[in-house]
Amino acid sequence: MLRRGNLTAVPGSTALPSPDGLKSRGVVAEILPCRYYGRMQASDKFRTDLDTALARAAKPDGSVASVDLEFFFKRSFTMIPAETRDDIFASFLDRTSRDREKAAEWLGTLASIFFMDYDETPLPIEDWTELREAVNLGAGDFDLELLSYVMGLVLDNHAL
Repeated sequence: MLRRGNLTAVPGSTALPSPDGLKSRGVVAEILPCRYYGRMQASDKFRTDLDTALARAAKPDGSVASVDLEFFFKRSFTMIPAETRDDIFASFLDRTSRDREKAAEWLGTLASIFFMDYDETPLPIEDWTELREAVNLGAGDFDLELLSYVMGLVLDNHAL
């Protein structure tokens, strides 16, 4: 028997009803408290999807399949013009070849910016400058509200 808080599970019994009303055959091993109680933001989902995409695109030699990542990237960043998206993707691939973890963190931060939900993750001035230059490539095709948001952050971080 497993006891966790007010939940008790007995082998062969159903501890919790399933959403579709069917009974499960297993044991609920453990239910841990969730530390995130708010609504999932688009940038949070992006980070989860990016981890999955990187795992799927990984090659045995440690590199990544850029074609698979490019499809994911284009699907995720439909709100930015192609010139900007291509420039950021090229930078991401370059960063991925050096350090996949740091590249994923960097792209997750940029995603929070483009989803207009900047999470205040610090970026070095060089990254803000690179972002400014990438945005300038497609500035004429940007949604005005998104362009103002991104350039406002660039300005706030002294990269204008």
